Amino acid sequence: MKTLTLFLIIGYGLITSLFAQSTGQTIRGVVLDQESKTPLIGANVIVMGTNPILAAATDLEGHFRIAGVPLGRHSLRITYIGYQETTLPEILVGAGKEVVLEIALQESLLSVSEITVVAETEKGVPLNEMALVSARSFSVDETKRYAAAVNDPSRMALSFAGVATNDDTGNEIIIRGNSPRGLL
Repeated sequence: MKTLTLFLIIGYGLITSLFAQSTGQTIRGVVLDQESKTPLIGANVIVMGTNPILAAATDLEGHFRIAGVPLGRHSLRITYIGYQETTLPEILVGAGKEVVLEIALQESLLSVSEITVVAETEKGVPLNEMALVSARSFSVDETKRYAAAVNDPSRMALSFAGVATNDDTGNEIIIRGNSPRGLL
């Protein structure tokens, strides 16, 4: 009888320890622009001094959620490109309820030096070295930008001088009176 009672006490202790609550809590909130109150997408929220590091990035509405934060006082660091880094010291995380924050970041003004963009290739130069005259290259991406091209390179070629077609139902292109089979 004593052994049965001992087993029941040990079994009850194991079961209650399996269903015990965790000692962490959740920090959630929203990160906004200080002036316009618009949400900041992709802002980083980091709980300082935790191992492993607990952090989250804001979603499309500027909301974040960090689960499993140990109970006690913690500092949060919030960073976002183009905004001043903000630190919220001594945030009290208790067992009773989640910590809900509304964080406003102030825009930072940076002066940057001049940026020079240099193209690698000349736009009008053909890719084929054997084409010496009357050659013009264009990319598929360029066909998306010109209205008459409608994502079709052959329609874009029709807008250049000396290019014609027999009819609109076929994709044959005639360049300066040559055969459509001679087009490269």
